[in-house]
Amino acid sequence: MAPRGFWLVVLAIVVISLPSLGVGWMDDDAIQREILANHLGGAEYGPHEAYCFAGGPNHHAPVWKTLWWTEPDAYTCFFRPLSSYTLAFDHWFFADNALGAHLHSFLWFSLTLAGVYALGRRLFDHRVATIAIAIYGLANFSGSTVAWVASRHAIVTAALSALAIALYVAGREDRAHRRAALGLVVLVVSLLAGEGALGGFAFLVAYEVIRSRDALKTRVAYVAVAAMLAVVYLGFYSSLGYGANHGGYLDPLHAPGAFVAAVPGRLIALCADAVLGAPSDYWLMPAARPLLVAFGLLGALLVLAAGRLGAEAREDSQKRSLWFLLAGALLSALPSAAGILGGRVLMIPGIGLAIAFALILHSAWERRRALAGLRKAGAAVVIGLLSFGLFGLSPFFRVATAREFSAIDQAERELSASSLADCREAEHFLVLGTNELMVGIYAPFLLSAQVAGRAYHHIAHSDGDLTITRLDDRRLRVSTTGGNAVAGVLFEDVRQRPFPAHERIPAGDANILVEEASPAGVRTFVVETARPVDDPANCWLRFDGKQLVRADIPEIGASAAILYVLGPMSY
Repeated sequence: MAPRGFWLVVLAIVVISLPSLGVGWMDDDAIQREILANHLGGAEYGPHEAYCFAGGPNHHAPVWKTLWWTEPDAYTCFFRPLSSYTLAFDHWFFADNALGAHLHSFLWFSLTLAGVYALGRRLFDHRVATIAIAIYGLANFSGSTVAWVASRHAIVTAALSALAIALYVAGREDRAHRRAALGLVVLVVSLLAGEGALGGFAFLVAYEVIRSRDALKTRVAYVAVAAMLAVVYLGFYSSLGYGANHGGYLDPLHAPGAFVAAVPGRLIALCADAVLGAPSDYWLMPAARPLLVAFGLLGALLVLAAGRLGAEAREDSQKRSLWFLLAGALLSALPSAAGILGGRVLMIPGIGLAIAFALILHSAWERRRALAGLRKAGAAVVIGLLSFGLFGLSPFFRVATAREFSAIDQAERELSASSLADCREAEHFLVLGTNELMVGIYAPFLLSAQVAGRAYHHIAHSDGDLTITRLDDRRLRVSTTGGNAVAGVLFEDVRQRPFPAHERIPAGDANILVEEASPAGVRTFVVETARPVDDPANCWLRFDGKQLVRADIPEIGASAAILYVLGPMSY
């Protein structure tokens, strides 16, 4: 591929990234900005703790303490000091300017592409390396990391890991041990950006087992060093209480059975994202999982068909490199699959996949030239379908994801404009209705200026219309005629154990008594307030589709309905 082709690819990546650069702050950005501003109250957060949402070495209170159904011992705290400092840099220098933060992310993304290109060129040639950065740079999975500032850890980890793998492979190919050692050092530094860097060590092991042709003693020595570094890191990580133990996060160290059972489906969903761009984020929605699995299997079949087609066109060294890249990608995806799925978890596996897919396409095309008749037509169909997935569907989903993120950003701006002026005397905000995530998790951070210093609890996270019945002066029964009063991802993510019978669960100065519940959610519960339900100290709110507004509380013995409202993240 001529130099002009390379620069056209670079231009295409810049152009397709423009919608991502225009997204504002969204979701976890709101929490991290409050963490960095030290507005959460309680123990102070350091600039290295932007990814510590509960627990950890400093035993931070859960940022989701507004959810009364949370497991009391749930923790989510990740050791990502380097990535946290990059967010702190944004906070100090860009303040409220999201564009500056996105450009910062794009700089790390460019370094990742440089690493992918360097590795692809070292193993193959300029043409394959250029196709590889086109695949990686146009992919939906890489676009989401540029569009969402909070996923900075994924892009910093990927940038350092890509450069580390490229250095290591170049050093090993040239038998330049110092350069290989430098690659190991950079990979260790990448662990400071995020635990996903363990995937980089998987590539090193795969290289020594499959690609390297050095003496067995030398290869074993390199594998031993990489394994030792990974084990030391895991011991440090676990001993200080880092990690997560709830919901969408799996813990391979403490619950290996659940991890092994869940991994196949998750890997297939990631395959759908890597090959066809189908957003693996939707794995959170059980109804979307069969479709993701179908897309993943189709993508895998296309890769296998194209790989088999071009097998005869590949030299022996190319075959070893291909298997090294695919094995490294698969092994690196295993720790990534333990987290909540999304494009960000493919950033490191994608390093190997992009180069492998580039070689598969290139060799399949070369092989096609030697075919004739129906075989040539069949080869063209396979190559065309795989190319359509990588260069058509995936960029399409990338732009669609950026538009979806922009819609979420706009919705959260509208929510943050909610006026709580009618609740000036309130000491406790209690929110009823909707399973909209931005209301359930992010509202207290988006409304921090109005809520500061006062209690805030999301009382009902329903998937249907609510009925609230005033039992007496200080008690409200919350129920649904269909569905659950507390349900959805936000319930499944933070609650695994049944509620103890007759136990009152505190929610600020109120208490919750669960009357009817199942693994799918809470159907009926009673809220007991410290003051009369309609006391001005209690401000009852509901979501009207855009903002939080006052909810009308019925008289004693009467009931009122709160209609379900669908939001952009209602699942």
